[in-house]
Amino acid sequence: MAKQRETARIHLIAAREAPVAVIIRRKPSRLFHIIRWNLRNDAFDHGSWFRGTIYPFRSDLSWDGELMSYLAMGNHCQTWNGVCRIPRLTTLWEMDNCGTYNGGGVFWGPKLFLSNAMSASEARIQSGWPRDIEVRKLQTLRGDDLTSIFHRFARDGWRLRSGDRESDLCDEDGLMLEDYRQIDAGVLFHRPVRKYPELQCRYIGHRSERSRNLIAQTYPHRTGYIFHFELEGYPDILGPSVDWATRTNKGDLIWTREGIVYRISMEDLKQGKKPKSFDLNDLQPPEIGRSARS
Repeated sequence: MAKQRETARIHLIAAREAPVAVIIRRKPSRLFHIIRWNLRNDAFDHGSWFRGTIYPFRSDLSWDGELMSYLAMGNHCQTWNGVCRIPRLTTLWEMDNCGTYNGGGVFWGPKLFLSNAMSASEARIQSGWPRDIEVRKLQTLRGDDLTSIFHRFARDGWRLRSGDRESDLCDEDGLMLEDYRQIDAGVLFHRPVRKYPELQCRYIGHRSERSRNLIAQTYPHRTGYIFHFELEGYPDILGPSVDWATRTNKGDLIWTREGIVYRISMEDLKQGKKPKSFDLNDLQPPEIGRSARS
């Protein structure tokens, strides 16, 4: 029996006001690669390779597509929060983290970064950090990935739908209106955009490496917090094999499945055209040693 091909795990974040997305690629389990995706011409700028762990769900991209926030763990289990200029992980803003509790942050506005670190006042600021960006402490300080993800959802216009009830996730200052720990698996998030099919995301729950439950059977290639994406009116385009999906600043749909990133405009989708696809599975790092932030 042929050995099943190992595919890369990819997380996508699109900038709100620029034709840019950042790709956080993981393959194998403790090797990450940062790629800047220029959505004007589909050019890929390959940046840092990092041996350690980056927590994609606690990462975010600034509105202009220049800066990425992240939580990282090095080879010796040291953890830190960083903000870098993609596609390099060299930190412009940095502070240590207490293990993997909290960490990361969200660009809540064009010039406002909400840090999920314990104390933003202890940050080390390097040359090149944009002085017009204000840093505040995230008001809803929590310990895991869902804090950053749900704030990103709220910032990007996603709403929570549970039965007949529909609600916002955060107020205008970034304070969560819903306790994310009380959001049940199975609830639906939707992102209404005029003249576009509705992008929907269902929170499935958490799956560990050793899980043998129904979640593991439906999403065998995925671990951690799992989200299931669908596009209203187009049931075959996304589904359980999709790791992440979002829209670009111009409304194109981009998503990732089994180490391949896809892109399609709404016009092409309506005309039944196939999406563009870019296979990122076979990328190889240069000769590197210890974990680095460059």
